[in-house]
Amino acid sequence: MFRRKRHPGDQAHTQGLPQEIAWGTARRALSWNQLWRDIRSAVRALRRERAFAAFAIFLIGLGAGLLTAMFALVDAVTLRKLDVPDPDSLLHIVTMREGRQSPLPYVLFERLGENLAVADSLCATSNNFVPVTYDGQSMTVFTLFAAGDYYRTMGARPLLGRTLTSADDGPVAVISDAYWRRLGKDPAVIGKTIRAGSVPLTIVGVVPANAHELWRFLRSDMVVPFRIGMLLESVPPEKVFRSNVFASARMIKGITLAQVQHRLDALWPRLLAEMIPPGQSLEEWTRTAGAQARVLPGNRGLVWTDNSLARAAMALFVLAAMVSLAMCSNLAGLFLSRGLSRQTEYALRMALGATRSDVVRHALSEVLVLSVFGGGAAILLAGWLTRLCSAILLLGSSFENMGLDYGVRVDARVAAFAVAAALTTAVAAQIIPALRFSRVDVGDSLRSGRVTMSSRLGGRKAMLAVQVAAAMVLVSGSVFFVRTLQQLARVDGGFRTEGVLVVKLAGRVPFSEAGPEFFQELLRRVRAIPSVAAAGLADRVPMEWNHDTADPITTSYGGNILEAKSDSGCAWPGFFEALKVPVLAGRDFRESDRDTIILTRELAHRLFPGVDPLGSYVRVGKNPQVQTYQVIGLIGDVRFRSPRQEDTRMFFVP
Repeated sequence: MFRRKRHPGDQAHTQGLPQEIAWGTARRALSWNQLWRDIRSAVRALRRERAFAAFAIFLIGLGAGLLTAMFALVDAVTLRKLDVPDPDSLLHIVTMREGRQSPLPYVLFERLGENLAVADSLCATSNNFVPVTYDGQSMTVFTLFAAGDYYRTMGARPLLGRTLTSADDGPVAVISDAYWRRLGKDPAVIGKTIRAGSVPLTIVGVVPANAHELWRFLRSDMVVPFRIGMLLESVPPEKVFRSNVFASARMIKGITLAQVQHRLDALWPRLLAEMIPPGQSLEEWTRTAGAQARVLPGNRGLVWTDNSLARAAMALFVLAAMVSLAMCSNLAGLFLSRGLSRQTEYALRMALGATRSDVVRHALSEVLVLSVFGGGAAILLAGWLTRLCSAILLLGSSFENMGLDYGVRVDARVAAFAVAAALTTAVAAQIIPALRFSRVDVGDSLRSGRVTMSSRLGGRKAMLAVQVAAAMVLVSGSVFFVRTLQQLARVDGGFRTEGVLVVKLAGRVPFSEAGPEFFQELLRRVRAIPSVAAAGLADRVPMEWNHDTADPITTSYGGNILEAKSDSGCAWPGFFEALKVPVLAGRDFRESDRDTIILTRELAHRLFPGVDPLGSYVRVGKNPQVQTYQVIGLIGDVRFRSPRQEDTRMFFVP
């Protein structure tokens, strides 16, 4: 039996790995302890310099808070996805009519449900504002009219009762959790009756708020079956199949948007050919329904506005970034000035053995402390600014307090952005001064006992250049913005707004049931008020039109057919007088008028060049829904959509 002689390196070899692990653990503990000591030292230093700390926190909070508020706006308008299970599997189906995205006829949606095998579930929605009464309490609620598997598509489960299914076709309703709370959060609400117009609806379920989030910015309070919705809008049963709906679907796992589009391209021509309405040719039906169907991503919901809000949000975010950059530059100057007064302290630290990295780490630990308080200030400021943004966006909106919610708020993601912005601002402001003073000449500083300035001014020149550039951008942007507002304020819209009061009547129920007598009596009572000089009614309010209606209007002139695309509106007698829109020729509407029309001057020149259009006839719409009107008056050119509106072609019918 032999015993091998131990080699001197054996112990090191056998214990090398454990020693290495132990050393790494100790080093990490040392670094955490060192960080904690640096933070405690930074807190003590900042407590001695309260004025500096308060001003630094103010600059960090102001820059990061403004940037965070604008990020919250951009996030709500363009980035945030629907708060539903697996939003990326949602899609929307629209048709293309004359190059524009449009909803599809209900009859084609029904056929899609039978043939679109790549969809796990399919639904269609329409919507309107409906006045409802529950337990003696009346209000107007934004209501979805849903067909197909709406709640299965949204991935929603009820809080109480049940959801609607594709088999529901009767007078039932599901309400949102938010609307349920407004009704008093009655636990026995299931089975009770809510009256929409003259239609009694039985409440069968309560669902979370996100289950009604299909429309971006618009939150519905109630969902009813599609055919009940058509009943509320007084659509005859034989015309329901022509009603336009927005189709949405949830894709089967593993299916892509490209595969759904490929399937739809092959399916759409056959559906059009099979579902031609009586009395229409395939060509006319194709123009009405859309020659092509397109699939759109549905993870951010259906959008009823154009891209102007997104562009404005991005512009504000860029301006906020410039303000934050200016705050960062000012903060860097503050840190640099403070560092000059502490240059002897830094030299003494390095003379006692501190390294350059120790000095930088100590300076950044102060930044960490300031960032925590600055981030809290940024969150508070962002919360106030987001509420202000929401109030401004809702100011003057037709949907105010009736379902409109832009979702501009400080949530966990926005709060994380605020903290990151505060930390980035503070670190970016401190890094240059920290590196600058970590290169201090220890001997010179200790011998002289005073602060010495370096002859190299590159860092300070850079900070000054950043400040000047940011200030120039902000000042120039402000001047251009104010100048633009001044120019827009000078634009003549063709009507007068001084002394005009707008009263909005939301929804078509019960107006469609009441008939014209309802409006006649309403106008009679309003005109009887002593302070009212004139009163009228119209289906749209000036400067609140979000889209171009682009109705085709044609006439025969000199043996040729002249056509124009024009905005349109419906008006009662007295509307032009109330807005002081001049009637240039002919007359205003009368209550007995039916198939009459009033044109703006620009539209009349387009359709009747060089001749008097009064008494002539025009045709509005497309086959088979073309209607003939007689021109009874000309009004001045009006800009009802926007002060930026270039063309003023428009017509009104009674």
